[in-house]
Amino acid sequence: MVDFNALMAQRKAGNYDLASFSTSTLNDPHDGVWDFYSSEAKESGYHNAEVDKLINAGNAVLDIEQRKPIYHQLYKVLADDPPVILLGYRNILSASSARVSGF
Repeated sequence: MVDFNALMAQRKAGNYDLASFSTSTLNDPHDGVWDFYSSEAKESGYHNAEVDKLINAGNAVLDIEQRKPIYHQLYKVLADDPPVILLGYRNILSASSARVSGF
């Protein structure tokens, strides 16, 4: 067993045969794609020029409705050329008081 920072250092150095990770719920799709799929990140060794173009395009746009088709296309490209194997997704339930707004 290795502590998290040591594990990340080994991953970044490419010193592994297989790695398994989980992420928290992400509010922005850019947070979930850049580290694992961008050639710039150099963390996974994955290189796809179209993926890089779409990641950068999605990150350059602030309007949510304009970003949706960019990320939909990105996920389609990733489904056709998968750099990782997704083992599953957990259903997450969030609850808050009715007094909370803007969430």
